[in-house]
Amino acid sequence: MMLGGATARGVSLIKLLPPFRFRFKHSSALSKTICFQVYSTEASPGIERVTHEVLKEFLATVENAPTSNAKVYYGYIDKIRKAGNLSVASKMLEILNDKNIVVTLDVYNLILVEASQKNDIDLSSQVFRKLLLSCESPSATSCLKFAQAFSKVNDCVELLRFLEEISEITCSSTSSFINKIIFAFAKCGQRDKSLVIFDHLKRQGYGLDLVTYNIVLDILGRTGRVDEMLDVFASIKDTGFVPDTVSYNTLINGLRKAGRFDMCFVYFKEMTEKGG
Repeated sequence: MMLGGATARGVSLIKLLPPFRFRFKHSSALSKTICFQVYSTEASPGIERVTHEVLKEFLATVENAPTSNAKVYYGYIDKIRKAGNLSVASKMLEILNDKNIVVTLDVYNLILVEASQKNDIDLSSQVFRKLLLSCESPSATSCLKFAQAFSKVNDCVELLRFLEEISEITCSSTSSFINKIIFAFAKCGQRDKSLVIFDHLKRQGYGLDLVTYNIVLDILGRTGRVDEMLDVFASIKDTGFVPDTVSYNTLINGLRKAGRFDMCFVYFKEMTEKGG
C-alpha cells in the first residue's frame, strides 16, 4: 500500500505526524489558521523538526516580508520537497497565490518535475492549476512536466475534464495554452492523447488557431496517418483559416514519408499557385 510516496517494503516506514498549525494575519486584519499534514520517516527522526522550522520561516516571511526575492520562496519549497512532503509544498504555493505573491515559474516547475517522476497526476494537476491562477503563462517545460505525469494513464476522461476547467481560468491566450499542451503530450511520446485533446476541444468549440492545426498535421504525419492528416488539412478551410506555408510543407512532408508522391505534387502545385 502506498502512503506518502513510499511502500511497505521500503527501507523506512512512513508515519503520519500530528497536523502542524500556524496562525497569521491577512491584510483584512482577520487571522487564518493554516493546517499542514506532515509526513515523516523512522529513518529520519529529525524530519518533523526540520519541516516545522521551514514552515514557520516560510509563513513568517509571507506575513512580514512578502516581497522577498523569489529565490527565498524557492529555497523553502525545495527544502520541503527534499523532505518528501510534496502535498505540503503544493499548499505553500496556494498560500503564495492567496497572498498575491508572485514567484517565478521555477518554483512551480520544481514540484511539477517531482510529480511527473512519480506519475502523480493529482499533484501535477493541483500545481498546474495554481500556476494558471497565478496568471503566469505556462512555459514549455511546465506543460511537458504536466504531460509526463500522465504517461502511465490510459483513460483520458479526467485529463479532458481538467483541461476544460483550466482552459476557462487561464489568463494567457487560450489557443497558445492549448498548443503548448498538445505539443507537450506529443513530445513526451503520448501522441494519441494529443489527438484526443485536439478532437475533444475542436468538438467543444474551444479556441483553436492555425498553429494548432499545423501541430496536429505534424503529429499525424510522423505517425503515418495519412487519411486523418488529409481530413485535418481539409478542415482548416472549414474553420475559416487559410493554410500557410507551414501547413503545406507539413502536409507534403507527411505524404512524402508515407510514399504518396503523387499527392505531394498536387499539394505542392496548389501551394505555389497560392503564392506559398
